[in-house]
Amino acid sequence: MKAIQVIRLIFFPVLLFSSALFAQTPQQATSQQEEPFKASWVFNNLKPSFTLNQIYQNNWLKGGEDALTYNIILDNDFERKGKRSDWGNEILLKFGQSKIGKGERNNTPNSINIRTDLKLNFGKQRYFKPFIGGSLKTQIATGYKFSKDKPREAQSDFWDPVKIAYRFGVDLSLVKDLKIQISTDYIIEKGNKYVQIHNIDNKKTPDIIEKRKITKKMSVYVKFNRRFTIKDRTISINSKINIKSAFKNFEETFIDWANIYDINLIEFVSLRIDMHYIYNRSKSKQGQFQYLLGITFAYDLKDIFSKDEK
Repeated sequence: MKAIQVIRLIFFPVLLFSSALFAQTPQQATSQQEEPFKASWVFNNLKPSFTLNQIYQNNWLKGGEDALTYNIILDNDFERKGKRSDWGNEILLKFGQSKIGKGERNNTPNSINIRTDLKLNFGKQRYFKPFIGGSLKTQIATGYKFSKDKPREAQSDFWDPVKIAYRFGVDLSLVKDLKIQISTDYIIEKGNKYVQIHNIDNKKTPDIIEKRKITKKMSVYVKFNRRFTIKDRTISINSKINIKSAFKNFEETFIDWANIYDINLIEFVSLRIDMHYIYNRSKSKQGQFQYLLGITFAYDLKDIFSKDEK
């Protein structure tokens, strides 16, 4: 129920603002009938994918252990273009498990990222737009830390922690397939069991364990999304980088850079490269890097809507 309430908190201001924006007087309605405008959906990416890797060995003299790894990735990026506003949405869901030998299963990757932005159109220019929006980030299942000769240690869980951001700023679309958003972000971090691990708890108050943290930061969000063909092979690139910095302390700069490359091999089979880099000095002095490579079963649902876009 908490998840539903928070999602409502994110989308309700957007829906309320958009409803006020589209309110019309009778005179305006008559004018619109004379020159009708048809809103349209643009689907940049609608791609569910599944990757499975398995190693089985029996009496293998060279040694080694059995291994099983699978990943499920749902990557959606779509936008509704209207006369007075554009509504963009991004949903990136990643979940996978890996198990080596008789060891315990580890959930990796393990994340949900949702972002929605309402951009306002002024005049005929399409390059500079003010916007308001929000985002949500949390885990799908329990995440663990594994140490040698020690039992695994839980580090996170669904909605623990969760990061919710409200933002307003400007959207720049100067180059095809490249979008830049500069904004002021109001960020709320909430947790329960793992607030100390993720620095939500204030260490300066040892007698109290805070489960909520609020910060205000400057943010730059850059997104590049392109699909092209080379020698009958479709290649798609989806790159997103989010840079945040505190207003008073630039040492608290946060970088989140995600890249997904898909090279179509045959029909529904692709070679996928997934790279994710995070730098958060408040949690680790070193950058965090995750690299996934594998043969993936994927189908881009964008093809279904291609006729509607033309």
